[in-house]
Amino acid sequence: MLNKIDGELIIEGTWEKYKDRFQNPKYIVTTFEPYDMFVKGFYKGEPGSSDERFLNIRTPDMVIINEFDEQLWLNNYKSGYGGSGPYATKSLLEELNIPGNLIEGVFSSDIYELTKNESTGEYSSGYTTPNTSIYRQNPYLNLRNTYLRNDSFRNEKIVYVQPTPIYGRDRSEEMFNFVQNHLEYNTHFTSRIKKVTIFPKRDIAKSEGYHMRDINSLNRKSSYCFIVENEEQEMWLNPTIGETTNVLYESEVIELLQQLGIILEENPKFNETIEWVKKRLLKVEAKTLELYINSDGIGFNE
Repeated sequence: MLNKIDGELIIEGTWEKYKDRFQNPKYIVTTFEPYDMFVKGFYKGEPGSSDERFLNIRTPDMVIINEFDEQLWLNNYKSGYGGSGPYATKSLLEELNIPGNLIEGVFSSDIYELTKNESTGEYSSGYTTPNTSIYRQNPYLNLRNTYLRNDSFRNEKIVYVQPTPIYGRDRSEEMFNFVQNHLEYNTHFTSRIKKVTIFPKRDIAKSEGYHMRDINSLNRKSSYCFIVENEEQEMWLNPTIGETTNVLYESEVIELLQQLGIILEENPKFNETIEWVKKRLLKVEAKTLELYINSDGIGFNE
């Protein structure tokens, strides 16, 4: 099957059908974890999400790029263990006459890559040894919590959704762990944060489209009140937000901002008496807070 993704020719099929077209590869990659393929940019969106506004993300098991920059996406060719997937990869590489000393890395590499030197025609390997892939069996970084937004009225973005905590685990702790893993291993996103939006109520977040069916229970929907974004990606989080008149009174909100490296010059001080007057007498309600992050600092828009 032929596809055009961002102007590139993507061929999805079998090696037997297309191997004549890819006898002179300039790049080959296969991984243990699908998320590693996603990070390298080899993915596409497909229907099937529990929410029609989003596409599931699918990755190939192996990608071969030929001299014409055509990409062949294959399944059932893997690396990083001693099973049938890596043995299939080994056979394919032998068919391409890849040197044996380079093929050896297939079974021991979480990410197995070969790049051809255009001048010498020789291949060099760039692969990781077992358990060094940052995404191997990482519960916080996986494609189950990652979607491609498919809203007709919004720009297409990758969305990282805070997972529902496993039964018995602390929701707050799981949220901060989720963020910390992205801070450490998804710096392409977290180092380029442009905006944070904090909604004071879940129904407001829902009205703005920040809600999704729970992947563990299709009958349950979650709304997300803390949205982190840049031009291509978003992270949806769900801190505890009470009934105060300012979202910056909430301890989990401040802790999330600090964790993301967003330090406000001055946090508003909570005063119980003043808060009572605002809520009971003045009927003040918290407003949605938007923070804009740029080289000049942090800007506010309430």
